[in-house]
Amino acid sequence: MDRRKHLIQGGQAQQHRAGRAVCIVGTLCLASCIGIPFRESACASAEHEQPATQTVFDSVMHGASFEDALGKAGFAAIDAAALPSWFDEEIIDVTRLDGCHADPSFDAALAIIEREPDEELDDLRRSFEEKGWLVATDDGQGALSMIKEKGACRWMTVSATKGETAWDAALRIQRISPEPASPTRNGDGS
Repeated sequence: MDRRKHLIQGGQAQQHRAGRAVCIVGTLCLASCIGIPFRESACASAEHEQPATQTVFDSVMHGASFEDALGKAGFAAIDAAALPSWFDEEIIDVTRLDGCHADPSFDAALAIIEREPDEELDDLRRSFEEKGWLVATDDGQGALSMIKEKGACRWMTVSATKGETAWDAALRIQRISPEPASPTRNGDGS
């Protein structure tokens, strides 16, 4: 009986991972549709680039984990404590993050943002507005284009998909600050 229970729990975990996979790939696909150009690598030449959405999708379809698929697409997993200070100050309260993957320049990020069971898209939008963002466009289905008058970040697009316990949000961020995009708070690698 214990073996059967273990198999059922394993199947439920696999279903949860599959559901999260669909949510993340869907968010990246929606982001591509609204023009967020997630690219595989900042070092790749334009003629040889493959959209990150295709890389992630292909990797997942061939059995890769999301960590591996996102890594292959040029996105590194970043602990909330290791994010640059401007991310917390200007984008979203990092204590809400349940995970974050970003490209080396932090121009593109995939954030798993914890949410309350009754939290809707308007609540997520307000959390960005609390950081000074003004909504320029909102399609009402999770795609936002936002601007700021002050700060290191002045433009951002968000493509968010509501999951069971979190928002899967693809972010495209334009910064004007010369601060390096190093994923550390104090810039010395720690």
